[in-house]
Amino acid sequence: MVTAVVVVIVIIAAVALLARRK
Repeated sequence: MVTAVVVVIVIIAAVALLARRK
């Protein structure tokens, strides 16, 4: 399931960006 992998990567990237903002 390539789509599932992409979704997970996007979520991780979003969390990383939010963590950097703080």
